Amino acid sequence: MGFFGAFRGAIVRTASDLAGASYCKGMKLFVWFIVLGFLVVACGGSDGASGSLLQDRGPIAEYLGFENDPLGGVSPESMDAQYQQELRLHQEAVAACMTRAGFEYVPFVAEGYSLFSRPDTDFDHFSREWPESFGFGYTTNAFAQDLIDPDLVGRDRSAEIVEILDNPNREILLALTEPEQDIYQETLYGPENVLGIGDEPLENPQPGGCQAEANEVLASNSGLSFRVQFRDELGELMDQVAVDPRVVARDAEVESCVRSKGFEIESYNAIRSGDHPWQDAIAEIRSALESRDPDEGLDFEEIEAMSQAEQDAFFAERNALFDLGPVLSADQNETLRKIQLEEIQLATVVFDCGGLNREEFELRTKVHYELQERFVEENSAKLDAFRNNP
Repeated sequence: MGFFGAFRGAIVRTASDLAGASYCKGMKLFVWFIVLGFLVVACGGSDGASGSLLQDRGPIAEYLGFENDPLGGVSPESMDAQYQQELRLHQEAVAACMTRAGFEYVPFVAEGYSLFSRPDTDFDHFSREWPESFGFGYTTNAFAQDLIDPDLVGRDRSAEIVEILDNPNREILLALTEPEQDIYQETLYGPENVLGIGDEPLENPQPGGCQAEANEVLASNSGLSFRVQFRDELGELMDQVAVDPRVVARDAEVESCVRSKGFEIESYNAIRSGDHPWQDAIAEIRSALESRDPDEGLDFEEIEAMSQAEQDAFFAERNALFDLGPVLSADQNETLRKIQLEEIQLATVVFDCGGLNREEFELRTKVHYELQERFVEENSAKLDAFRNNP
């Protein structure tokens, strides 16, 4: 994921915010990508600083004795490790539920899932090369690399493709008869309507079945449970970071410098918090892609020449990959090229003006930890109660 774009100021998602059901036509194979947000201070880096605040756990995590910081830690790598751990916990819970229902299910998490770090690069997150390459991480992470023109920047979705095509549960499902597949899917996900499909789809689809049970298991995990129970308090802490006089003064210096170089910037903190000027253009492209005909571009004469087995394999793979996103059109690529250039230019100027660097991160971390320490002092009874009954 684009690094700065992963950090939306105060993002605390609950188990009910799980994202992304992909529906593969014909074979009815769903894949749920779990997105468990972390509350973080600002963009972080992979390198620790000796004697600095870049430790693995903040005051709240230290007080509660969490092995990992439920607020995400301080480096992209530590947050990805937390994410992978929660994905594994979720998959194990799904498998246990399916086994009790009499079905085979193999816990599976594709290697390489990354929400916060960018494994396809080796330069420091606090270096100028980062904004020069990825901007703030919004437009450069909006679409998969293989779905856009090669000169544009997208996210690596190889782990997502592995999750679809190499998932052992896909073979388990395909080995069943169609009626058995229906029962399997309903056991795993609940009735079709809860997923936003079927004759009477719900407006706000949510997983049911064993997926819902696994979500409850995951929510009972102490770190996630803490983020859920203390959602409002954690959001307030982040709001306080943004208005701290030291942070406000530093942001104002960055904004003044950026404007002096001829660039428009309403609020650096707003961009940091996810309110960026490219969101409407990204949303418009995504909306158009969602309405695109899945059969567009198919050569049906070539397909008809295939054997039935070849056709089944072709459509199974194509539908799976299409659900991860159709290729952008020439006009859409041109729009993306324009807004990526704008984002990268602005992010690079922000860096040159003192933003997106280690000093900024350490200041915001320092302020956040100070606020956490005060929160622990003022809410020790509530935290003790949580620790005794998470």
